[in-house]
Amino acid sequence: MKQICASNGWQISRPSHNYKSKRNSFMQYVTTGTIMNASALFGRHTRCYLAKRKDGRSDESVVIKDSWFLPHDLKKSGKQGSVVPDELHNLQLITEKFSGKDVGFSYPWAISSGSVKFKDGSKYITNDTSVIYGYDDGDKEHIYRVHCHIVITPVEHFIKSVRNEAELVFVLADAIECHNAILIECELLHRDISVNNILVSCNEGKSSHHRPVRGLLIDFDHAISVNQQVSGNGARSETLPFMSIHNLEGARGKHTALDDWASLLYLICWLATLGINSDDRDGMDDEIVEEIDKWRYADMSTIARAKCNHMD
Repeated sequence: MKQICASNGWQISRPSHNYKSKRNSFMQYVTTGTIMNASALFGRHTRCYLAKRKDGRSDESVVIKDSWFLPHDLKKSGKQGSVVPDELHNLQLITEKFSGKDVGFSYPWAISSGSVKFKDGSKYITNDTSVIYGYDDGDKEHIYRVHCHIVITPVEHFIKSVRNEAELVFVLADAIECHNAILIECELLHRDISVNNILVSCNEGKSSHHRPVRGLLIDFDHAISVNQQVSGNGARSETLPFMSIHNLEGARGKHTALDDWASLLYLICWLATLGINSDDRDGMDDEIVEEIDKWRYADMSTIARAKCNHMD
């Protein structure tokens, strides 16, 4: 990976996977813009870049997701046996299950993925937190994360781009259909249904099942196999305003599809209260805003009580 210049962005080389032959060839991309930035370098911070192939053979844009993920192999953090979400594996599984099939809904397709390495002369240096922080394998005070890139298609728009309530219903219906298909076919639970993880695809005048827009469920950072469930009092995976009361209260049961569907319900309540975008919030009653803010600016038990009161 290298920066071409400040105005032209980054040139990124990624292996282009062939799932049938298991052989890799490298594809070069040039970033054309930043979709999402991050306030810090490490941890649960994700950047997303818009990019195109450098060779110009395709004009299709892709998203390059730049993140620090927790690998399955946790020997360096001293947590062997822990269940760790692996977005690289999850997206490859989804791609293999649905590629080439007329499934009737959109899904994120992983074109390629891999860890980020920098070259120092003739030597490649893996850019992980153990190298950067300089701690050894026995240091349990730090969380071991690996810097990785995932090249994903299609490129869509944030949910605030919908023009009316009818389009919002179409988008949310598609997202939950995608969620259900991935749950059944891939045995994966998403575990982080939120406003930023559902995108909008505009059909640009073309009819697609008589819908002007389609929805797309993204971000499988926290998705895990239904056969590898962790208890509800484990590490938090969801976005606070959309967490189920069951999980907010730290229940010891497993996270289930019902928790994801509860998140969708709270997402609808959130948008119905605050509006789809910032323009909808102009002149809104301060008391209403103060009430819904209890879903995000408090500890988990307080948020659970607030949701129980609002749902009565």
